[in-house]
Amino acid sequence: MDLFPHGGSASGRPDGGVLLTAADIRARRFALTRFREGYVPADVDELLERVARGLDGTGPVPTPLEVLESRFAATKFKEGYDVEDVDDFLDRVVATLQLRLQGIGGTGASAPAAAAAAAGPAWGLRQTSHRLQLATAQALSADLLQVRTADGRLLGVVGLESSRDGVTLVVQ
Repeated sequence: MDLFPHGGSASGRPDGGVLLTAADIRARRFALTRFREGYVPADVDELLERVARGLDGTGPVPTPLEVLESRFAATKFKEGYDVEDVDDFLDRVVATLQLRLQGIGGTGASAPAAAAAAAGPAWGLRQTSHRLQLATAQALSADLLQVRTADGRLLGVVGLESSRDGVTLVVQ
């Protein structure tokens, strides 16, 4: 996922804007939805406030897994936060928390180290799952998942492995 498709970063920080601050999280506003399913705003706001308190040192820092496993009540015919907008932002929150666990961001790590860590997978699990669902819906006649390697080869996915570190596609 290209977080800043027009180049640069939202913040001008040396980490390219990948690392969120408590202020970034508190300032974030989400698109609202009324006539389709959304997230109950109070549920999302509570999680993000916990994360912000952890980042500014006034509370415990939630783990990336806690954020990934968070669930929000759904709204129907009431105003709620747009699901995709929230999920995309939560991917950035998880990336920030993962980088902090690696000692990057707020611990005196160098800008090159932050940039190297940020060059990892661009999509979180939520974003990948959502994009796979959309791609599947668009390719109804195809039932094959392929991965294009850096050298341009197409490999078929033959399995999935999961661990505490994430999900790995097994290809051949």
